Amino acid sequence: MKILFVIYIRGFAGAEKFVAEVLSQLKEKGFEVALTCIHLESDGLNYQDVTCLIDTEKIPIHYIQIKNAFSFKVIKDLAAIIKAGNFDVVHSNMIHADFWASMVKRLYVKNITLVSTKHGYDNAYANKFGLYPGHRIYNLYYFISLFSEKNITRSSTISEGVYKLWIDLGICSPTKTEVIHYGFQLQSIEKQPVSSDVRFGNKQICIVGRLIDWKGHEFVIRALPSVIKHLADVKLIIVGSGEHESYLKNLVNSLYLNNYVIFEGFKRNALAYMSQSDVVIVPSISEGFGIVTVEAFVSKTPVIAFDVPACNELIEDGHSGFLIPPYDIDKLTEKIVYVLQNKTEMKTITDNAYHRLTTVFSSEKMIEKLLRFYEKALNKA
Repeated sequence: MKILFVIYIRGFAGAEKFVAEVLSQLKEKGFEVALTCIHLESDGLNYQDVTCLIDTEKIPIHYIQIKNAFSFKVIKDLAAIIKAGNFDVVHSNMIHADFWASMVKRLYVKNITLVSTKHGYDNAYANKFGLYPGHRIYNLYYFISLFSEKNITRSSTISEGVYKLWIDLGICSPTKTEVIHYGFQLQSIEKQPVSSDVRFGNKQICIVGRLIDWKGHEFVIRALPSVIKHLADVKLIIVGSGEHESYLKNLVNSLYLNNYVIFEGFKRNALAYMSQSDVVIVPSISEGFGIVTVEAFVSKTPVIAFDVPACNELIEDGHSGFLIPPYDIDKLTEKIVYVLQNKTEMKTITDNAYHRLTTVFSSEKMIEKLLRFYEKALNKA
């Protein structure tokens, strides 16, 4: 089976990690795989950040550079790659790749088996409603998704939360859509460099993620003054970059927290920061999956998250981590203080989390489900 993955890249986040993991695993199992990365000229993308987890000597990577997301050039170039490679399956990831690949199928290679993985939904929707179904915004994202899905043979989602949303919105059909959770090969995560020079305080809180609105960094920053009243020797480490950075730094300044908050920017060794911290917070309004939570499981650091999809699929409250009512700063404060003051008890929590990761979210299970997914698509089941 020859499989081409297609992804529109603007950085290195969950979808990119998923693609890197799947490509590596499929290659190890003897499948012929390739990747097409599409990006904007204006992004000035550093491909080394994107492909650092891929053995580029074994897995061919095609790069398509475009001036804007609606350039017809990308469709023609992608069609040429698909024709030349004679792929059995084309696997698109996220809305841009779905649209471009569906246009290729419609205009150039009508007989391709096109499958898609849904990693989340529109940021405008997520910012307002999270991943809770029951709302419809008839915007460009919705109509492009609806159009693309008509040309897609079969779709998967990375969580139950994402599945319910796409089905409820009427974009995906339950008869040709299924849930395939992210799976992880622990060696690929654990081999990340770990260093003690990322410890900045006696008690350390860590957030890892892009600095964008729906990631919820603001909630933790607003909770910090109350945490400090209980534990003065605490530091909040924020790892990531993004458009919300200036706003967050201004918020830190306005709350007189400059001595307590450290912005580290994007770091490849994010696991090192988590493993050297006492608690990892995932304060997202919603998460398609939440790879940071899994990485915290690996680092044996307790996790606190809001009780929202898909964080509440990964964490069993009080057993493998802690879930609190969404956006409740008082409850967040209370739980942070509790975790920081009960380090001995946290070992049981982190051991449970690690066990959950190895038994429920393994790469072996993911690849097993993915291969069945491909077979169904090829058989038009």
